[in-house]
Amino acid sequence: MSWNVIDKPRDSDTHTIADFFEILCLTSIDKEISLDDMEDCLSDYSYNHIMNEDRKYDIAQQIKWRAEAFSNSYAFEQDRNSIKLSTDLSPDKKIYLFLLLSANLPFITKPNQNIYAESFEDLSLLSLINMTGSKAENKRFAKNNNDFIGTKAQRFNNLFNKIGSIGHCDEEHFRNRDSGDGGIDLVSWYKADEYENGNVMSILAQCACSRSEWSKKQSEVSYDSISNLAQNTNRWNSMLFTPICFRDNFGRWFIKSATHNNILFDRLRIINFLNPDDFNNFSFPSNFESMLVYSRDTTE
Repeated sequence: MSWNVIDKPRDSDTHTIADFFEILCLTSIDKEISLDDMEDCLSDYSYNHIMNEDRKYDIAQQIKWRAEAFSNSYAFEQDRNSIKLSTDLSPDKKIYLFLLLSANLPFITKPNQNIYAESFEDLSLLSLINMTGSKAENKRFAKNNNDFIGTKAQRFNNLFNKIGSIGHCDEEHFRNRDSGDGGIDLVSWYKADEYENGNVMSILAQCACSRSEWSKKQSEVSYDSISNLAQNTNRWNSMLFTPICFRDNFGRWFIKSATHNNILFDRLRIINFLNPDDFNNFSFPSNFESMLVYSRDTTE
């Protein structure tokens, strides 16, 4: 069993409740649900106070916007105040569902949450590769990665040297037994010529699935946060990938103050930068298909 109890949205933002609406649809017996049905489900957990006619209208408008924005990649069909799962789950629609699940990890059992988070990093890397183009080097930056090996200081020095800086880390820069990645999940840099590595464009990126943490994480790999660990020839770009669809009903950021001065790829932008080969060849988690066919017991 890979699903946790699907009880309530984790916050009251319209885009979060729209995700919950889609998850209820995905896990319903007939793969279809109305806004009234969702209100009934919420009442089972004494959470239906978040619903009223204005909120139902907002959610319907959010679904309408998603259907337009994601176009052929949207995995649901809307009929006024209800949605149903598409009968033709093409590879791009499955990517949408994968991102939906990755943005709602509390509904997935804990042993599987890390699997989905790691697979999300894989998908984000594909999107990054397409964004930066064929002239860029794009890598994961993590433990057990053959491109960046050794102690944390050694791996950071190697990273800085690749992106055109000169790393000067030693073990005293970090706490004892700190072998983490410093918040860096993905890296990208341009090898502009074979003689000089300095003054090139580069990106340090994070991947964040948590609704409560993603906004805070945007600054962790910024130039101002970790530039003291290297002698730098220019500033790198910081970037964050999140599977959350952080949009209002017109496609703008839901709350602009939650976005920092960096490159932000949410669900829509990630999909926009994938190509047909990515859709067809992406390796979903092993339990993904079984999660799609699961049906909630109506007595839950």
